[in-house]
Amino acid sequence: MILNFKLAFLIFFPAINSCLLAQEVKEVKLLNFNTGITASYVHQGIEFLSIGGIIGQNYGLKKSQLAGTGLCLDLSVNQNTTTLAPRLFFEGGTDFIGFRVNLVNYMRNSDNDVRICPEINLTYLGLINISAGYSFKLLNKRFKDIENFRFSIAYNFLFMRK
Repeated sequence: MILNFKLAFLIFFPAINSCLLAQEVKEVKLLNFNTGITASYVHQGIEFLSIGGIIGQNYGLKKSQLAGTGLCLDLSVNQNTTTLAPRLFFEGGTDFIGFRVNLVNYMRNSDNDVRICPEINLTYLGLINISAGYSFKLLNKRFKDIENFRFSIAYNFLFMRK
């Protein structure tokens, strides 16, 4: 059941975003300041689904440097263990390549595993990102089932402004 949901998430979100963007591409070219929602799938030994907000400049614009920040909540339910992970990130890039630095606090019951996770990504104007990175622990506590290597696919849905 969860696998089917993840597959649908990975297939339909890019299609929906492309349709919305195609309808309002003239408005996007006029913008340089954006807010929106980010949704992502993260694999880091266990799998997470994530939702959050972003704010930044030049998302969706060609031949410009983009920069943004956001706050997300990652959620994983594996082997009867629920992991919540509030995540603060900063990202930057150009049309097709970028970077992201995540500060993540993985939480289970009363335990915390805080990590910093730099990533390099392939991107399409900051709207769709495929990222790979490595996490470094900031506290002595480390959850053994959450690996250091991190892979993610993120979609940024922008709110259009006139």
